[in-house]
Formats: sequence, structure tokens, C-alpha cells
Amino acid sequence: MFSKQESRNRFLYSAFLVIITTSFLDFLGVQFGFWLYHYEVFPWMPAFVPWDWTLIPVVIISLIEYKPKLSPHLKGTLFAILAAFVGGPLFKHFDFYKEINWSSFYSFPIYYLIFLIGYWASLRNNYQVYWK
Repeated sequence: MFSKQESRNRFLYSAFLVIITTSFLDFLGVQFGFWLYHYEVFPWMPAFVPWDWTLIPVVIISLIEYKPKLSPHLKGTLFAILAAFVGGPLFKHFDFYKEINWSSFYSFPIYYLIFLIGYWASLRNNYQVYWK
């Protein structure tokens, strides 16, 4: 309803790459003690999965799709600012997670690179569907 039908495979591929990247980085951050999550949304999965598998990919794909001619570096910077300096402190305020050896300033370049990874993946133009 919100996206073009012919772009669906391209955006799903980008979202999958973003999901893998964010989940891996979140896993590393928790394992190395940079931050921790206070509660689990679902008790059978890590607490970061709902955010990494829904919120971040949807926002990135929406930014990629909205105004496609706008600079990806500008969009990446906007995403990184919102994620690191608005979303992160908001999640801390609601006590979803706690930074231990981490700062929002460290998150900014990481979010920027995650956006660029998603954007780079969306530029691929050879998507074949093997089932129909």
C-alpha cells in the first residue's frame, strides 16, 4: 500500500541486511558489556530483537523510499541524529536499556554506517524471484 510493488524485493533485501547488521552489533554490545536491556519483550528471544527486526529496518527503508533523489549522506546523517540523540535517550528514559560503557556519540557513526549499508543494498537492480 505504501511502496511500489516492483521495489519490494529490493527493500526486503535491504531490510534483511540491516536486520543482520543491527542484531550482530547489538549482540556484541551486550556481550562486551557496553549496554544491557532491562526487560525482554518476549522471554524466548534476546531483548534487542524486536527493535532490530522492526523499528530500525522500517525507518531506514522509509527514508530510502521517501524522496529517492535526496542525498543518502543527508538521509543517513538525519537517521543517525534521530536514532542516537533522540531514540537512544528516549529508550533510556523509559528504562528499556542502560548504557554501561557507551555514549550516544559512539552510536552516531554506527547508525550512519547502518543506513549506508541499507542504502547500498537497495541500489542492487538484479532481483530474481524464483517462485510465483
